[in-house]
Amino acid sequence: MAATTNDEPGGIRNNSVSSLTTLSCWIELWDAPNTSGFNQEYRQSTSYVGDAMNDRATSIAFL
Repeated sequence: MAATTNDEPGGIRNNSVSSLTTLSCWIELWDAPNTSGFNQEYRQSTSYVGDAMNDRATSIAFL
């Protein structure tokens, strides 16, 4: 699993994810730094991550 947070180079901008595109991996989003807190897993691309995670993601992991 590779994970990044908003304070690392190449990380996501805090609270800015609304959609995802994935080609060959699953993606997990967390609402707290360092892959902690509430998380949601996505197994395919999605045009909307859902109300629970929209503009709340602080860290991401590629599975």
